Amino acid sequence: MFTGFPTLDDVGVKDVPVAHQKRKIIGGETIALKQLADRLKVEKTAFLSGSYRPLQADPNLLGPQLSMSAAIALGAISVRL
Repeated sequence: MFTGFPTLDDVGVKDVPVAHQKRKIIGGETIALKQLADRLKVEKTAFLSGSYRPLQADPNLLGPQLSMSAAIALGAISVRL
């Protein structure tokens, strides 16, 4: 049937360039929890000042990203009951 596992090239995936092979990706649950705390601080401040959607009403385009989508999608943080 099969003689072994297919390579990335066999399934149409290009190999990672050498320059990117040793790249560090910083993240994980600890970073995601810190980002969540930062996000909640912004949300609380906005709520107490009467704004309910601070990221749309007064976006900080030069500040750090506050979206948690990537952390949730990649499993660094999850929704718990």
